[in-house]
Amino acid sequence: MNAAVFALSAVVLAAQIVLMRMFSIAQWHHFAAMIIGIALLGFGLSGTILSLWRERLRRRFGLCALGFAVSLPVCIWAAQEIPFTPLLIVWQPRQLWWLFAVYAVLLVPFTFAALAIGIALAKACDEHRVGQLYAVNLFGSAAGALGGLALCFLPLPVRISEFKALRSALVMAGARTVWTAHHPLGRVDVVESSALRVAPGLSLAYTGPMPTQQVLFVDADGGSAMNRGDTAYLEWLTSAAAYQVRRPDSVLVIGAGGGAELQQARRFGAKRVTGVEMHPRIASLTGAQVAEGRAFIRRSRERYDVIEISLLDSIATSATGIGAANEMYLYTTEALREFVAHLADDGVLCITRWLKTPPRDELRLFATAVAALGADEPASHLMFVRGWATGTLLVKRSAFTSDEIARLRRWADGRLFDVDYFPRVTLADVNRHNVMPEPTYFLAAQRILSGNLEYLFDIRPATDDRPYFFHFFRWKTAPHLLRTMGREWLPFVEWGYVVAVATLVQAALASVVLIGLPALRRHGGEVTGRRWPVVVYFACIGVGFMFVEMVMIQKLTLLLGHPLYAASAVITTMLLLAGLGSMLAGQRVTEARWPALGIVLMAGICGLGRAEVFAVLLAPMALGMGTMFPVGLSRVAPPLVPWAWAVNGCCSVVGALLGSVLAMDFGFSVAMFMAGGLYACAGATFACLGG
Repeated sequence: MNAAVFALSAVVLAAQIVLMRMFSIAQWHHFAAMIIGIALLGFGLSGTILSLWRERLRRRFGLCALGFAVSLPVCIWAAQEIPFTPLLIVWQPRQLWWLFAVYAVLLVPFTFAALAIGIALAKACDEHRVGQLYAVNLFGSAAGALGGLALCFLPLPVRISEFKALRSALVMAGARTVWTAHHPLGRVDVVESSALRVAPGLSLAYTGPMPTQQVLFVDADGGSAMNRGDTAYLEWLTSAAAYQVRRPDSVLVIGAGGGAELQQARRFGAKRVTGVEMHPRIASLTGAQVAEGRAFIRRSRERYDVIEISLLDSIATSATGIGAANEMYLYTTEALREFVAHLADDGVLCITRWLKTPPRDELRLFATAVAALGADEPASHLMFVRGWATGTLLVKRSAFTSDEIARLRRWADGRLFDVDYFPRVTLADVNRHNVMPEPTYFLAAQRILSGNLEYLFDIRPATDDRPYFFHFFRWKTAPHLLRTMGREWLPFVEWGYVVAVATLVQAALASVVLIGLPALRRHGGEVTGRRWPVVVYFACIGVGFMFVEMVMIQKLTLLLGHPLYAASAVITTMLLLAGLGSMLAGQRVTEARWPALGIVLMAGICGLGRAEVFAVLLAPMALGMGTMFPVGLSRVAPPLVPWAWAVNGCCSVVGALLGSVLAMDFGFSVAMFMAGGLYACAGATFACLGG
């Protein structure tokens, strides 16, 4: 039985990772989180089924495992045949039904797998070896996490959304894919077509030639130019503003992509150009160093004349707010401080973003830069250049001089760019070329410099504790948006956040309907009588565990450089150490109060500490959390074991999504403090489990 549970657990986790990669390519990154919710929902649903028909299923381990093996490939194929298009939800209500269909189809294999594991755990409870078998389950899952990562190097059969940039590029005249690479960090496609042109925010005054281009896409989105031939157009982008202030010797480009920014630096005479690119397959195309920007700058001892953070997403992705649910550690207050500290005395930090309507990205970026500069007269260290589609913020280590300001303004006027902020700017200086109904950027800059961040959207500075730079949604302004725009307001806010909240609501309802109500009907009297502690205890550890896991992944992303690396490290470590803790349960650990107290203390320390603290405390926290489930289960009467399994699964579904939403709104520290509170509640409830 141990070998079978180990193998099944490994395949289940590997399947989750592969499905997450497939959804990232076919749709967008934040839809991949839906897979975690579906898998956990399957485990919770299995508890309900076992609580209703335990005796009929107690000898059906092999049949349930076979059901998983047969249904998994069939359901993956069927899910891709469902015409679910998330960006059409506002206009096509039937898309909600298609989303429900995706949930229902993918729920089937995970429910089969969870039934098999639940049957094994119920038998282990009868034989008083639940800790041992639960440890085998966790060890198998850890192996599956590594195995699933390895599978992501293989081509994955996906049907890419018609709204992703790659699909749009491939319908152009003569378009063809010239190179494709598969990697856990993202599938890379290079497309060639005479009709393809990538020049973000190119000046409307430019009349020169365009080079031959190939366009690089990651996970079927984005679009980074790989130029061959005359690159004169690079002087007519807002990102060239930095080179009007300083003709550099050394340049660092964060996010080298297809290499256009590297070519731009060389065109302006830079002698030493360093490109940093996280994706190894992309870095191999341009000779960039494989590293994450923050990790690279922390290791570097060099100071640069220009540090440029390239435009990292496509205009479509930016406009729809797809990235609202994704952390971005390059645009936080702490990040800007690190970059400015690595500038030469007259060095310039250059950050380019797509313009949005209403304005958001550039205002938060400006506010973040002001916070990063602190009390050092930030007004004299900032300039903002705006074109028709992109805006570029310049942050100078020293104050901008009158000559630098004059050079930049002459250059901008010749290219029909507006300089909406510079030291000693006046209203007459702005909004002259790309005219807006009112000088929004100028007025916003004045308010931000005076400390006033009140705005229709949330433009507070991003921080390492709350690194969701693209999350601008404010609940208190939602009624105003609904009144003024009706249902069309959604495309103008951050879609990723809206989808995260909608998924949370849907998962909570599904958990109640599929897990809570049936199990409550079966054990209602027991729960409302002496068994209410079962609900509290297993709900608290279900939600608390997911809160800790989510926060650990997000915080370690800063140290390890990519969410995939962080997720692999955290999930594998937590499963292995939780498995070890499970083995100790019933032997050296016979009650939950002391492990709970340790978890509460460590959660509090993490909430007050840096990412390095999270890394140090990850293992001991996982060890303690691993004891909580089997120790609690050993105190529960056998008829209520499936009910406890169902409650834990139900609350894990909600916890995984609720933790992400709370982190976006309040930060990682708050989520970690709440996790500590949940484990404190579980520890206090433990003594009542056997009563």
